[in-house]
Amino acid sequence: MEIDSTGRKAVVTGSTAGIGRAIAEGLARAGASVVINGRREDRVAATLRELHALFPKGEFVGVVADLATPEGAAELFARVPDADILVNNVGTGRPKPFFDIADKENSVLPGPTNSEIMSGWMKAAAEAQGITQEEAEQQFLKTLRPTTLLNRFTTTEEVANLVVYVCSEQASGTTGTSLRVDGGVVRTIA
Repeated sequence: MEIDSTGRKAVVTGSTAGIGRAIAEGLARAGASVVINGRREDRVAATLRELHALFPKGEFVGVVADLATPEGAAELFARVPDADILVNNVGTGRPKPFFDIADKENSVLPGPTNSEIMSGWMKAAAEAQGITQEEAEQQFLKTLRPTTLLNRFTTTEEVANLVVYVCSEQASGTTGTSLRVDGGVVRTIA
């Protein structure tokens, strides 16, 4: 399947690293112009430089705004009052049991993902236990996500692939549902 988002403007919040960054790249690859958002000027500027190098013909705009504040949200809206695609990726991952995840916690639901945040947690756990990061990840999966079918963390690109699809015309029949990119960690289908 070829996804073509040429001529569409995408706003990806929290897009200077991790899953948000992978989504921004995926949407740019599909032809969308992409608004990059982060809380720090240096990270937004670095992301813009890197994306321009990856996609020389791509269109990118950076907006520095902390969307956890009303002022930050107003700043983003003032700078980008219209968009064809909005990916609200602001937040952080916190491992919790499936039934403790509220519906409001985003429509694409990644499982353990090798993102900047999770990698940092796994690195700290590995150092604390005197093991490798790979061993810490396997221990996490065996202990907290024993039903995984992948036996590894998903990649940010794997999560981004689903988001890019959901943002495309090809997904017009995919509505009103939570979509999982969790490597099979859900213990039930009900």
